[in-house]
Amino acid sequence: MGNRQRRGFTLVELLVVIGIIALLIAILLPALRRAREQAYRVSCMSNHKQLMTAVKMYNADWKDVMPFSNWVSKENGGAGSWWPGQGWAYHYPKTKGYGGYKEADVQTGALFKYLRLAKVYRCPFDVEPYQQGSTHLFLSYTINGSVSGYGHTDSRGPNPPGWRSTKFKPDHFIFWETDERVNFNFNDASNYPQPSEGLTLRHATNGSIISCNDGHAELITFKQFEEERLKVGKNRLWNNPGTPDGR
Repeated sequence: MGNRQRRGFTLVELLVVIGIIALLIAILLPALRRAREQAYRVSCMSNHKQLMTAVKMYNADWKDVMPFSNWVSKENGGAGSWWPGQGWAYHYPKTKGYGGYKEADVQTGALFKYLRLAKVYRCPFDVEPYQQGSTHLFLSYTINGSVSGYGHTDSRGPNPPGWRSTKFKPDHFIFWETDERVNFNFNDASNYPQPSEGLTLRHATNGSIISCNDGHAELITFKQFEEERLKVGKNRLWNNPGTPDGR
């Protein structure tokens, strides 16, 4: 018997195979992208829940008082300060001044001893470049400044400590991810629900993840957030216990 010659692919067959592979990739990539985004959202929700668990542990250690919100960094013991102690995200000594944050500063915060992991402070959607010299270097999440009364003087005096967690309803908003397009939003680690301090667009959905006083996290739409912001009177977003309208 003569030797049989091996037959290779023809150019047409090779192009057909390449076309099929390209088609499969085109079909699978969106599904893989959606799966990755869903995994990121689950991870982000887990971070929110861990932050709120740390807040509850802090409450237990401090007679139900909420951690200081790092409101305009008034935790350094200087004139007009809240007290010489930690904010939830960092403790910034007055010798350092305002700004100039470092990645390691998260380890000085009041919640870090309960979490022990810096990655809990970072949303997986939030990737470099981070805003240098700001709290964006070490966190994606900011706390509602209502936990320390938005810095207002109230019946307890000027720059009072945090409110007790029982002063907030279970569904009141405590943590959210701020809009990274506004540099001001990372000047400290607290939020004031004004138009410029809205929700991040990172989650590639029509909304973003927030966490509430009872410890749960939820995805709310930008429309829902804006409706709360525009409401008259105390609500889930404007929830300062020290004022009639929550502001």
